[in-house]
Amino acid sequence: MAEMKMDIAEPSVETPHSETEIACRVCEKRFKTSSDLNVHARTHTKERPYECNVCSKRFSQASHLQTHVRTHTGEKPHQCQLCPASFIQPGHLRAHLRTHTGERPFQCDLCGTKFKESSHLRRHQRKLHAEEKSAV
Repeated sequence: MAEMKMDIAEPSVETPHSETEIACRVCEKRFKTSSDLNVHARTHTKERPYECNVCSKRFSQASHLQTHVRTHTGEKPHQCQLCPASFIQPGHLRAHLRTHTGERPFQCDLCGTKFKESSHLRRHQRKLHAEEKSAV
């Protein structure tokens, strides 16, 4: 498996977009640094070198492990300034803030309905527009 990882993490031979970018050999996604490419390569190899010492769950990135550990410690460092709510991840706080602002940035391209979260849009499209999407 180590050999496979090295092959995946090697820069693509063709780099026409920019000499400073490195392309993944598997999917051609481009990265500015080889370390970013190496982290990305784990999506193809399924390598998960970071393990939680509480529950043994494994992660491909150290930052994902750090966020996960908060589920055990109860730490919620991302505090809403408008109410007492706090969150483990900054993205959850951003989504929560939309309950205060009313912002609905995710719009269905088939019917125009707007949603506060992308997952709500995906669920809407799956349940209401599944047949329409497959016909297109």
